[in-house]
Amino acid sequence: MTRSWALAFLCILLVVYGQLIFRWQASKLGELPDSWGAAPEYIWSIARNGWVWSSLIAAVLAAACWWAAMTELELSRAYPITGLALILVLLGSSIFLGESLSASRIIGTVFVSIGVVLAVSG
Repeated sequence: MTRSWALAFLCILLVVYGQLIFRWQASKLGELPDSWGAAPEYIWSIARNGWVWSSLIAAVLAAACWWAAMTELELSRAYPITGLALILVLLGSSIFLGESLSASRIIGTVFVSIGVVLAVSG
């Protein structure tokens, strides 16, 4: 059973990695172009970006980890830990991307954390 929990947590870490990398690279590549004519070049810049590919691979690995974890864990007990992704993305986006942390985000994250603990332990 412990292996399944480790896989579930690995899934969450891979999801967080993917989200942080997507946001980082999206900010580097800039906003979507306004014209359809500029879209192919923009899409091509995304398609040849190694960081974007690493986040896509992380998403596939996350799905595989979750699948493996679900072979032994009850979904109703395991799924609440996906709330950890919200917490980790909030912290990671602040630390690595310089995004702001407001009081309401922190309070909301505390409530999510309490909910995760209650749902998983219950």
